[in-house]
Amino acid sequence: YETDFVPALESILTTLKTSEYQVQAIVVSLGVDSCKGDPVGSYSLLPEHYSDMATRIASLKLPTLIVQEGGYRLADNFLGECVVGF
Repeated sequence: YETDFVPALESILTTLKTSEYQVQAIVVSLGVDSCKGDPVGSYSLLPEHYSDMATRIASLKLPTLIVQEGGYRLADNFLGECVVGF
């Protein structure tokens, strides 16, 4: 997470903060197939990782629309924990 997701997210957030496009809102496509144990994804993110990403995005203090898509670990409530974590 720290070596893959955080640098990529911080790069995007920095671009949004300093953008000449004057970003007024954010749309997040929240695919939680990146959660640990997802049968489709190949990442191992935990609920606290999603929470951290949400906090970083919220730091921009811009209106944000979250569209939940993806996430297929249905055997337990882990998928829900990741969504709630975000």
